Amino acid sequence: MKKTILLCLLSQLLLLKAAELQPEDRHQIALQCIDIVGIDQKVVEDAINIEIPKNNPKYKEFLACSYKKQGYQNENGEILMENIKKFLQKFYHPSDLQELNSCSGHNGTNHAENAYQALQCIYNRLSNMTVVGN
Repeated sequence: MKKTILLCLLSQLLLLKAAELQPEDRHQIALQCIDIVGIDQKVVEDAINIEIPKNNPKYKEFLACSYKKQGYQNENGEILMENIKKFLQKFYHPSDLQELNSCSGHNGTNHAENAYQALQCIYNRLSNMTVVGN
């Protein structure tokens, strides 16, 4: 159950920029990144609904594309953890989210690796936290 909640939150993170974007905007960003990267839409759907792929370069590129368009990663490939934490404050206590600071500063080989490493780190940290909001 907790894994399902985490996957749902991470999928929202993947498709949201705080409360600024409307559902059609989130969907449009996902479609744009699917097209830009050339990834099968089913891979993205499975990542949201089932499990994050472990060794899929196209999925990692999709993450970077989506994160950049939503303000979670800058053009230099750096993860903007404060923006991610701002979104997650809707679901977790802000003091708990300080643990996510350790997810910043990943130095992957490229922007896609940085996005993926951050997602994995966030997922691992959130799995030890209690959801407090909706």
